[in-house]
Amino acid sequence: MAVNKDHCVLLIDPVKEGEHSSTVKEIGCYATFAEAIAAGTDGAVILPESATPETITEADVAPAARRLIGIDYDGRSYTGATRSWFADDGCSDRRTFRANMPASFNNRLTSTRAFSGCRRNDSFSGFFQTGFVVRSFPNRAYIGDRLNNQTSSKRWSGDDCCDWCCR
Repeated sequence: MAVNKDHCVLLIDPVKEGEHSSTVKEIGCYATFAEAIAAGTDGAVILPESATPETITEADVAPAARRLIGIDYDGRSYTGATRSWFADDGCSDRRTFRANMPASFNNRLTSTRAFSGCRRNDSFSGFFQTGFVVRSFPNRAYIGDRLNNQTSSKRWSGDDCCDWCCR
């Protein structure tokens, strides 16, 4: 019997000056959330096998050098399959991360959480941060009817200003 590998891990770089998107590398997909977090933190964080995506906290991943910046879920209230986004450093007012959803998770997002100083966690209906947007400051247990299972790209940043009032 095949084992479902529902918890995938991605490594993302901040957007470089003059670029529109971050460089993203998929580390792998795992049968348990605990395995995914271990892979994402390069083995620095070992959660119990019974750990679930809805219970992880900032403190759980604090010992890792590689920072968890966000988790996207395909279920409400932080449940279901996950895509965990890791970076070598967290968000700041000058560090932004932007990515299209991986093909395996395109149009599947239902809830989302941000970590490591990412106060802004935006989800977009179109690729390259276009279309409808739902802004989360930083978490959203339900993305809402407009973008439920319709998210194609993401943006995380440390600022909590809106685009039209701060830039």
